[in-house]
Amino acid sequence: MRWKKEIGYGSTHRTTAHPAWLHHRRGYWTEARQASTDHLGDALARAPVDRRRRGRAGECGSVRDEARRAGGKKKRICTRNPGWPLDRFSTIGRAWEGDTVALIGGGASVTETQVAIARRVAQRIIVVNNAYQLAPDADVLYFADTQWWNWHKDDARFINFEGEKISLFGNGAGTEDADVHIVRQIGGRGISTDPAGVMTGSNGGYQALNIAVLAGAKRILLLGIDMKGKHWHPEHPAPTHEAHYLQYAVHFSEAAKILKKMGIEVLNCSPISALTCFPKVDIASLLPDPDPAALPA
Repeated sequence: MRWKKEIGYGSTHRTTAHPAWLHHRRGYWTEARQASTDHLGDALARAPVDRRRRGRAGECGSVRDEARRAGGKKKRICTRNPGWPLDRFSTIGRAWEGDTVALIGGGASVTETQVAIARRVAQRIIVVNNAYQLAPDADVLYFADTQWWNWHKDDARFINFEGEKISLFGNGAGTEDADVHIVRQIGGRGISTDPAGVMTGSNGGYQALNIAVLAGAKRILLLGIDMKGKHWHPEHPAPTHEAHYLQYAVHFSEAAKILKKMGIEVLNCSPISALTCFPKVDIASLLPDPDPAALPA
């Protein structure tokens, strides 16, 4: 059974049945199934996780390197609520206070060169939807709905993604994967300052932007947030209609005014983006040495 059938939004009702999402993750299915409700958290913590270590191509000499050396491992921003796993929600902490965060979306404008530069000029990276395939070393993968998860849940690159995975209660409530943190929908417009969740803006890129704000970002770089046209990857089975982008742009424009008052700088690094509410820059100009000969391969 799905989690939303066990616990409603804001409900404190508990059940002794194990939600189906606890059993999806490979490697602990048997142990979690046999555990009592009171000890599910311990069982999941003990269970093996299928991870493959990967190199960090393109990070040499980057501010991400410096951040990692200073902080050791990746700085996790999500904390599970005390009642987890029966309380499935997580909160977002300000572990990235003052950092520059690159947010990589699915727009056709994003390139591998831009991603390589992002690794050098940003301490943290959030990827939205399929962008985890461009930056498998990202700190956070955000997706908004269960439908997308169903398309990618068996992809080895998704399974082995080492950063945090975050989705949204509502559209993402049917995600049956204990690796995925679920945050609440606080509202539709504006910017949430409540660590329990985000404003939706009707699109995943907007929600990922709000996550960066909650995590403490001081500057946010948008890559592939084109708000028009095709994606850099094959189209989703359920593609976005062009009319929706107009609605998304309105929400971003409203958020831009709030972010400016908050003292958070947002730079649009997409040369073809339909968004006009954020200053446009060439991400290469943010490099300490913007000489073309010094650009990452």
